[in-house]
This record gives sequence, C-alpha cells and structure tokens, in this order.
Amino acid sequence: MDNYHQNPRPARLLMKCHPNRWVLNMKIRNVELTDDEIITLFEWAHRFCETDKLAFSHPAEAVVIDKIAGELERSRPEPFQDDYSELLKAARKRIFVAYEKHMGTDTWIHKLPMDQV
Repeated sequence: MDNYHQNPRPARLLMKCHPNRWVLNMKIRNVELTDDEIITLFEWAHRFCETDKLAFSHPAEAVVIDKIAGELERSRPEPFQDDYSELLKAARKRIFVAYEKHMGTDTWIHKLPMDQV
C-alpha cells in the first residue's frame, strides 16, 4: 500500500448530506452531487492533498469537476465582466491572506509549484 492510502487525512470539503444526494453549499447557489460524484470528488481532492499532484486518475473525476465548474459559471456574473481579471486577483489575495492568518506561512500549500498552468 502506498503512502497516500496508509496515511489518510480528513476531507477539507464541507458538504451536507441529504437523502440520495450531497449538497456543496455556496453563497449564491447549491451544486447538487450524487453519492457517486461526492465519493469521486473526495478521492480526487484527498489524493491532491496527499500527493500535491493535481491530476486525474479516472475520467469520472474530470466529469465531476466540469459539473461543478459549469454550475459556478451559471451562478456568477463575474466571469463575464470586463474587470474579471482584477476581481479574480483581489479574491485570490483575500483568500490567501485569510488562509495565512489562520494557518501560518509554512504549510503544504506554500510548497506547491504554481507553474502548473
């Protein structure tokens, strides 16, 4: 068994269970996921947290990410605004500043390569 499966960490995704579906709570809109989608998303996110490799191991993982991205696109006006790049830059900064305030400046996230795009 590899290190990833020997040392599982709890999920970092906050979700609520409802009969026959999971709901990823968001401020504007809910993204509903089936039980199959949530376990697939969990495995993808957990593997990333453990290996620092943002990669798909099965096409179903990409399907779930695409579903979430599509729902986010339909629920937010910002991606279609002229100043989207500035809005994104400011949002990223606020998120990371809050993260560092809570977690510090020497975490696994700080060690991630940011040249994956």
